[in-house]
Amino acid sequence: MKPSLTLKCWIIVVASAGLCASSHAQKTADSWVQQARSYLAQRQLYAAHTNFLAALRLEPNHPEANLFVAGTRLALLPQEPAVSNFLNRLRFPAAGRDIYHWTSQMPRDEQGDIKLPANLNSSEAIALVRSPLLPALRASAANLAAITNAAWTLVLGPQDLGITNNGANSEDPVTVDYGDVLVLRALLHAAEFVALTLDTYNLNVVVNRLEDLARRDELSVQRLLKEYPSLLTMSKPSNLAPARTALTNAIACYLAASDFIRSQRIERNGLFTLENEEEWADEAQFRDFVAKVRQSLDEPVQLDDEDDGWLYLGPYFARTRGLRDLLPQFHKNRYAWNSLPSYTLDGMLLGVPADEIEQALREEFGSYAGLYRASTRGDWGAGEVHLAVFVNAQQQATIIGAGWDTGVFAVVDLDDSGRGHASSEDYTNWAALWLDLDLDQIEGWVELPSIGGWISGERVSDTGRWRPAAGLYSGSATSSRSRQSVPLRAILLPDGHLLVCVLESGVVTNIPAIRAALAGKAQVADDGSFSMAIESYGVMGTGRVDGATARITGRYEAEDDHGTFTLSRTEAPLVTSGQPPTITGQPQNQTVPAGSPASFSVTASGSAPLIYQWYFDDRPVIPGGQSATLRLPKVSAANAGEYYVIVSNPFGQAASRVARLTVLPETVPPKLTITSPASGRSTTNAAVLLQGTATDNDQVVQV
Repeated sequence: MKPSLTLKCWIIVVASAGLCASSHAQKTADSWVQQARSYLAQRQLYAAHTNFLAALRLEPNHPEANLFVAGTRLALLPQEPAVSNFLNRLRFPAAGRDIYHWTSQMPRDEQGDIKLPANLNSSEAIALVRSPLLPALRASAANLAAITNAAWTLVLGPQDLGITNNGANSEDPVTVDYGDVLVLRALLHAAEFVALTLDTYNLNVVVNRLEDLARRDELSVQRLLKEYPSLLTMSKPSNLAPARTALTNAIACYLAASDFIRSQRIERNGLFTLENEEEWADEAQFRDFVAKVRQSLDEPVQLDDEDDGWLYLGPYFARTRGLRDLLPQFHKNRYAWNSLPSYTLDGMLLGVPADEIEQALREEFGSYAGLYRASTRGDWGAGEVHLAVFVNAQQQATIIGAGWDTGVFAVVDLDDSGRGHASSEDYTNWAALWLDLDLDQIEGWVELPSIGGWISGERVSDTGRWRPAAGLYSGSATSSRSRQSVPLRAILLPDGHLLVCVLESGVVTNIPAIRAALAGKAQVADDGSFSMAIESYGVMGTGRVDGATARITGRYEAEDDHGTFTLSRTEAPLVTSGQPPTITGQPQNQTVPAGSPASFSVTASGSAPLIYQWYFDDRPVIPGGQSATLRLPKVSAANAGEYYVIVSNPFGQAASRVARLTVLPETVPPKLTITSPASGRSTTNAAVLLQGTATDNDQVVQV
């Protein structure tokens, strides 16, 4: 009987499958790799990756296959469904997503700005970091870890990277060796550390909102932290342990790579090479840095021999709170003085006194908020104008100036460099003002109808009789005859210098603003009384400052009018100074037997916060070295030596005397206790195993 057509088809299918399976079974790992590399030359990335994986199924430790699988896995990430969907969300055209020649770009508006999709949240990108990026990084690192032969090399041609030019190779071959593999492993572990760190903290923000604030020039650190109160809080503390492992692995691989490249590499054109003496020197410096970072995971380490700072990353990986708790306050993008929550970053930065950290922050990022006194050098017009400037937390400066026959009132917004400008639109009574502030000084130019000149002055000290009442005041003056009121503004400096101006044309609504104003100045006496005269207008005033309530009250007299005035403080100035530490009780020398506790104590006064750092033989003491009392629960000969403490706050520092700890030698003999066999038992065995414990007051040297 002849077989049916259906049966013939099944025979052909089964035979073909058998031949195919036989062919696959006969292929070696090397042949799979060779075929995969031919796919790479054709830029068929997925086919190449599949064939490299087939090679690993036959030979899991095949070095070439592991290297190429690690690379192609990462190169294929844009084709992962989650990544592809996110690219679609960002409106990257699918046609240009070629890893070898990427031309796909996000759409732009008429001004050339990127057009974001609606409600784009940073959490969408963090989700991609969590998966598929993090698993891909770990898998590729595991592939490279399978390459263990230090003598292994591989020549990579341009075709392996899909680099061709009219069919001809456009680049020279590169020899990959074990040192290159170690560098690649270090990079993958470093990327894993970054990915885990990004996933550890709350980084959720609406990107469209930030773009909108930036376009309106309203985006600042202060605004960002205010709008996102959970930003940088810890969301996954469980990530810290694997993040520490990833960082440790990255450093270990890099140091091993550095050793290999320096001592074992034969001259060749590798992926990572050091080509001249300058690069060798730079690498040696970087190597020393990463080695110290690894050491800092377990103990404080001095990054620079000429620097007082000691880095200790151990507390970072033991944290249960987010990074937001370490952030200071900000005035727009400027650091608010004395606002750093921890001058040791919760124990991660040791040995640097608080005043040095504070000064560095002020000089680099310091807020301009505070009070300034200035005057004009008149280039034209009559007389000198005395000015007081109040800068608030929003970096907005209010200026009041008083001269013999003129005054000025202005409000300007300062940019991040401390500059601001205001000018009037009334060209009949033209007025303009420019300010330029830095950490301690103020400069600028003022131009009024009757006077103009350069402004020069400085930030005023917080100290003074009227410091509790200093600040910006607002109020009004009321005529006893007409019963009408006019707005007043005033600035009171800590030393009692007072400037008051009358806003005859009403309140200020638009910023920046400047106008000529009726203004006067006075010096407040210790009892709060003051008198003020605006001679060119025949106005005399007397009043009193109430320091407890921060109110100013008084009366004025003019040629055809009289009345009362009242002002209340609307904004207090930033406190910028305080009392530096003073040590009032010194640590004392101690002599104790080995195995006994010892302690050193210090007492100090000064403005809060007081930060303590104890030192033993010039090294920071941890743990327990950050309080007024240093306790050593059980001392040995290794603890003997010199101890001292540095007490600091944002305003200064003080070092204690050196106290010496003397540890007396061991005097208590060890006590031996047999635990097995039990007391009273007998045995007939020739060999007996005795077990027991030995204790003393210090440490047992030998049992």
